Amino acid sequence: MARVFDALDSSVGRLDSACSARGLARGVRIAGSKARVPPRWFVVTAWHVHRWIVRASGRRKGLWPPRLDKWGALWLTTRGRRSGEPRRVIVGYVEDGPNLVSMA
Repeated sequence: MARVFDALDSSVGRLDSACSARGLARGVRIAGSKARVPPRWFVVTAWHVHRWIVRASGRRKGLWPPRLDKWGALWLTTRGRRSGEPRRVIVGYVEDGPNLVSMA
């Protein structure tokens, strides 16, 4: 019986050292080593396509109000501090009563 406990102690020690090397708590398992993130060129292209859809549709497509437990998208226009030129960006938001809270 002592051999079984010694074997378990040594395997737990190896698990603890492996988890601490990865910055994980004991007993936490991960499916893969890294989360899958799309390449930067894909994300930037998606942003450009989204803005084009909003402009081409006259703001009828691509912007939506928040639904229950979900976020919405709005077109935020502001003026540059030095240039005074209008700047537009699509921003995600949620409603908090009468307030709109941006996710920026």
